[in-house]
Amino acid sequence: MAREEACGMSFDVAIGRMLGGKRFAFDFRAGAGLTAVLGPSGAGKTTLMDMIAGIALPDSGRIAVGGRTLYDRAGGIAIPIEERRCGYIFQDGRLFPHLSVGRNLEYGARLAGDRVPPIGFDALVDLLGLRPLLDRKPRTLSGGEARRVAIGRALLGCPAFLLMDEPLTGLDGEMKLDVIAMIAELRDRLTLPILLVSHDRDEVERLADNIVLIDEGAVIAAGEANAILSDLSLPLARAGDALVILKAEPVGHDADYDITTCRIGETLLQVPGRWDGAPTVRLRIRATDVTLSKDKAIDSALNRLTARIVGAERTRTAQMRVVLSLGESEDGPRLLASITRKSWDMLGLAIGDRVEAAIKAAALAERRRG
Repeated sequence: MAREEACGMSFDVAIGRMLGGKRFAFDFRAGAGLTAVLGPSGAGKTTLMDMIAGIALPDSGRIAVGGRTLYDRAGGIAIPIEERRCGYIFQDGRLFPHLSVGRNLEYGARLAGDRVPPIGFDALVDLLGLRPLLDRKPRTLSGGEARRVAIGRALLGCPAFLLMDEPLTGLDGEMKLDVIAMIAELRDRLTLPILLVSHDRDEVERLADNIVLIDEGAVIAAGEANAILSDLSLPLARAGDALVILKAEPVGHDADYDITTCRIGETLLQVPGRWDGAPTVRLRIRATDVTLSKDKAIDSALNRLTARIVGAERTRTAQMRVVLSLGESEDGPRLLASITRKSWDMLGLAIGDRVEAAIKAAALAERRRG
């Protein structure tokens, strides 16, 4: 698809810049939802964010967000930072220390001018759990509370898009999980393009609709999250704890057993708990929680799915990492399985084979709305 036809992209970026004797070159497109940029420290994540925000300008290329061109060197376009309507959420929050939480939020609302924010002031305060904090000063807030205030202030400014620079850095335990859940709620409720940078794979797996992998100032790979997570040429799919993300549609609930039936394409899954009130359920399924057989077995497994092997690779241990396409075709939703090389040989498996994939029930107990 030509870039001229990519107006449906949330982020359409092809830029270059020399900085400190190092060349940065970022080229990717991302669809709707939350796009996570994953890379180690020094990979260029913040440099990329600053150029999208307009804090720094590229030497060449083009940036478009939500179909709006923000920078085009060839076309002579460089929208000033104040006109880009970017909600930039920094690692340190950058709240005004002399203002209360409520006043910080009101400052954000004033930036909106005549524009109507995606969520009203009171509704956003309640969504982010900020009401008990309104009279407090930033210095009295925990790290998680300060992040929530910074996100609220950015949203009240009625941004056209959000940039989140490692918003979970320094948070641990329940505080981190609370902020992850809050970002996921915003991702699902808003239609804003969101770009989140992180060096933490778990954060990306929990939140991303799209993933951009970068290192040494360049893009390694970019695409829909599950495509990146199941690509054996990339490090994420080869990791010992590799997983995929599947988005399933709840279609019914069995009250007797407290199990929700969810649909992924033509495949049905039984998920513990009641999820029939959610539009979708986000499932994180690890390769180690999937077993394979050639024939339909008679056992207690609730989730025994027909799949086709579309990829396989030996790992450094005596294991095989197997990529599966759910259903009969080769273009269904992707699933990963990790089996021993001995099992692979004894079953006589090969790419293209039709198999039965069983997913452990405990694996589906860890789920997220998506």
